[in-house]
Amino acid sequence: MKKRIWFLFISLLFADEMQVKSFGALGGLYNQGVGSSHSYGNLMAHVGAEFILENGWSFGLGAIGGWNVFNATKTTYGDLNYSGIGDGGDISDAFAHYKNSRLEFALGRFNTNFVDFDYISGNIQGGSAKVIMDNVTYWGIFMDSMLLTGSHKNTTFGLYGTNIIGGYYPTSKKNILGIWGEVFALGLKYQNSGFDISAFSLLDTQLPVNVLPDRNTILFQIGGEVSYTGAVNDNWGSETKLRGIFQLGNTSKLDGKLLDAKDAVAGLIWLDQNFTYKIFNMGAGVYGVLSSSKNGGIYTFSDPSRFYGKIINQPLDFPSPYFSEQVVSGYLFGGIDLKKSQNMPIKIDGIISFGNYTEYSLIVDYNVWKKQNMQFDFGMGYVYSQLRQASASNSLLFFGKFYY
Repeated sequence: MKKRIWFLFISLLFADEMQVKSFGALGGLYNQGVGSSHSYGNLMAHVGAEFILENGWSFGLGAIGGWNVFNATKTTYGDLNYSGIGDGGDISDAFAHYKNSRLEFALGRFNTNFVDFDYISGNIQGGSAKVIMDNVTYWGIFMDSMLLTGSHKNTTFGLYGTNIIGGYYPTSKKNILGIWGEVFALGLKYQNSGFDISAFSLLDTQLPVNVLPDRNTILFQIGGEVSYTGAVNDNWGSETKLRGIFQLGNTSKLDGKLLDAKDAVAGLIWLDQNFTYKIFNMGAGVYGVLSSSKNGGIYTFSDPSRFYGKIINQPLDFPSPYFSEQVVSGYLFGGIDLKKSQNMPIKIDGIISFGNYTEYSLIVDYNVWKKQNMQFDFGMGYVYSQLRQASASNSLLFFGKFYY
């Protein structure tokens, strides 16, 4: 073992070539609450570098800072304010990463999106790995804490990351994973002829909102996805996804004395259909959370939904409002990606959700300037969200982001 470690050190030290890739972002978001006092403004800055060796290894270091420059409400969630961003910063990236044709893994503080797991994304602290064998990919994630800037995969890139910034510890460790919480996730994905079939299991050893007696606050999930992507004809494409999650562990904020064993079980069934036609995409979906009225809902650290309501109006709600207990909702969505045309660098996203969770969102993202690996995006939009009969939140948004 010592000889192997020494050989690895020597090979890294005397690598023939090293490429330095810098990355960074400077962004801001202003949310004007419509008919309410939840207006706020945020600024963020992120900078770092990755040192890439020709033998598959790379090492990275980065820092991030966030400032809540304006907040019209004093509402708090734990030790964070309404906007989900606290003044301060953290070491965002400090990692070792390795990749070859079959194996890829990373350790430290890094972006785990290379694993492609829908429910944990963005920068985490821990370790992730995947192994590719023919048509099957096996992966695993250990997460001790997260940065809270992980992008939801189906929302506008320039918007997310300017709104939710929190340090690994104590922010996410205490409020999201639990002060003694450690997350372990394992999964696999099979891909062949347009079909993707995946399955996963996830364990969080402690949830901060879980006070169910005799359960020791453990969250356990198993789930999966079946999808098919294909072409209807030369111009039309189709993607159909059926997702499911079975959950053991109560995520309600209710006093544990009011709960019993049946309240620890919940499930999610979710069907999403997307069509693409040249620069257009459109589709619909329906989903339901099956649980008792005291369960709390399906707890995810991130998700692949198309909703903006949590990101803007309830950024620190876990479970997400659209995955709350006994929610059944449907939605229609559409978009125009004029960025596919060289003369019109504009992208428009919209969604209408109805049922127990209601949302009306329209987001416009414009690429103002781009040169080599640098670019500046500016956007605006409107987000309305409401869970059942609770108070609705209306937000008029303006955001911008320079990144390279």
